[in-house]
Amino acid sequence: MGIESEGATARIESVIAGLKSKEKWSEEDGQALLEVFEASGLRPTAFCRRFGLKPCRLWWRLGSRTRRDKKARQGSAVPISFAPVRLVENGLVAGSRPGAPGAGDNSMQVVLANGRRVVVGARFESSALARLVNALEGISC
Repeated sequence: MGIESEGATARIESVIAGLKSKEKWSEEDGQALLEVFEASGLRPTAFCRRFGLKPCRLWWRLGSRTRRDKKARQGSAVPISFAPVRLVENGLVAGSRPGAPGAGDNSMQVVLANGRRVVVGARFESSALARLVNALEGISC
């Protein structure tokens, strides 16, 4: 839209006048401000100066939108799920043979959903294990 047209400027001024008359803004007020700001094509400080708005009000709304967008993106990440874990006292997992990796040598065995087993020694790098499991499970990092 840009603010070159008289109609665009009138709409912006109308929205700003409505906002200036309020002590507290609603979510809809903030959304209206962001819409006219984006339609203006101006930088935030230039927009506020031209329409007599306190810059902190616009910056707060811009930050609020950024935080909301970030939360939405995080919500679309791979969901976390829990898997059953079986602790074995003597260090032998049913079906493992003595002397095999993971058979009582302070290591851990992880059985993935697809049936693959990962044996991890007592000293391991957790980020490397996470990358390995993600690759084996077909989960993109």
